[in-house]
Amino acid sequence: MADGSSFMPPLGAGSPAERAASPIATVPPPSGERHQDTGTASQTPPLSAQASPPGMVSEPPGPGPVNEKPLKIPGSSPSAPSPAKLPPEVASLEEVTRELLSGRVAGDTSNVAWVVLFGPNSLTSVREQVLLAPDGSFSFKLPPQGKYRIILVGKQGTTLVTRPRFQSLEVGEYGFAGIDFKVVGAIAP
Repeated sequence: MADGSSFMPPLGAGSPAERAASPIATVPPPSGERHQDTGTASQTPPLSAQASPPGMVSEPPGPGPVNEKPLKIPGSSPSAPSPAKLPPEVASLEEVTRELLSGRVAGDTSNVAWVVLFGPNSLTSVREQVLLAPDGSFSFKLPPQGKYRIILVGKQGTTLVTRPRFQSLEVGEYGFAGIDFKVVGAIAP
């Protein structure tokens, strides 16, 4: 540079006057109005996004138009929305006076090694583990109050695919029945 300055503009940036005259540097006004330019910019196809000159911050686009019409789903009636249905595994859970946490495993149970109870208030502390009965049922003695998680564990090297993946319970004075699972698949090594 002739003036001895160490500053070099980015390649292709040019002087501010050159950038203003360049069609690429043309930025639409922030008010959202269309800018009509009679220069060379009309000869090039419009770009969906343009780079801002160095040091210039462009504002993100505002929210799009809002459609006030309600969304109509084919096959649905315009009446009041129906209540959400609980999946069977949640609907079957009930608090009972027995001092047990009990449930049943449906599906192919041949790869189930253990039913494991984690807690209280921990996902890493194993409280107890039990084997399935021949009919697929299991039960734990009522543990102390707290939050617990029950999962099924597959035989060595086998990953079970179950519905639900786990059951979470908050144990108080009473036990729970209907802690049910369904084995829908297994991935063996």
